Amino acid sequence: ARILAQALPVDCNQGVISTVPLGYAAHWDAILHRRAEHQLRQLTASLHRLHQETGKKIVFCLEMEPDCVLEHTDQTIAFFHRLQASDPHHDHLALCFDVCHQAVVFEDCYRSLAKLRQARVPVGKIQLSNALICQLPQDVERREQVLKTLGDFAEATYLHQVKARDGQDRLTAWADLPAALEECATNPEQHPELRIHFHIPLFSEHLLLPELSGSQIALEQTFDFLADHEDFRPVLEVETYSWGVLPEQLRPTTAHAQLQGIARELRWVEEQLRQRHLLQPQAREAYANAF
Repeated sequence: ARILAQALPVDCNQGVISTVPLGYAAHWDAILHRRAEHQLRQLTASLHRLHQETGKKIVFCLEMEPDCVLEHTDQTIAFFHRLQASDPHHDHLALCFDVCHQAVVFEDCYRSLAKLRQARVPVGKIQLSNALICQLPQDVERREQVLKTLGDFAEATYLHQVKARDGQDRLTAWADLPAALEECATNPEQHPELRIHFHIPLFSEHLLLPELSGSQIALEQTFDFLADHEDFRPVLEVETYSWGVLPEQLRPTTAHAQLQGIARELRWVEEQLRQRHLLQPQAREAYANAF
């Protein structure tokens, strides 16, 4: 936070830093929760002093993630309301809204952002990211081919949580993609759609097979919410960190090719913003504020 305060331009008084959603839910308990809230209060008090010293307000943004303590919007709203009631410096904490993460847990991003706004939970940053979605066909041979291709996305560098939803809106979860692949091979008809925490390039609509797609509808919902709410202007960050672990057929082979892919993502985002009249060439908006 101190480094960011020093690095901010003179005419920018606020910066945001994203951080973890408290912890991993499977390993969480009441003792850890109390400790986490205590440490957050220590953090916000320090950030308040930093603001007084430097004039720069640094906001830490807790990022919801599948299988973590803060996973769904309703959980996050409840947590922020408790914290806001007990921490006099809670304005130094906000939310980092990762579009891929909320798509994986089957949330409608427009509705989620509307809930957060209505509940007065500040959103300091939106991470623009694209989840991997797999539609499993009924045909046995085709299903085997789809699962085999999906297996090319299983790699050990990052955790790729997987969610599926049945006809009664009940969610099934797997901690990582290999476990989901094994389950779907033995019980193929139970899970017609899988959503995988794998950040694929933003412009990707389909990958390798028609049954493998991105969650671009979630990105569209997010851009639409920005267009409909002029007072809602968090920092936007493109967060595709997984270029180096994409399946070989999709992976950039040179540094220049990767740079071209990143540039293509930024152009795609600009076009989405331009279509919704969110980019005004005649008006220069210097920096986004978190609130």
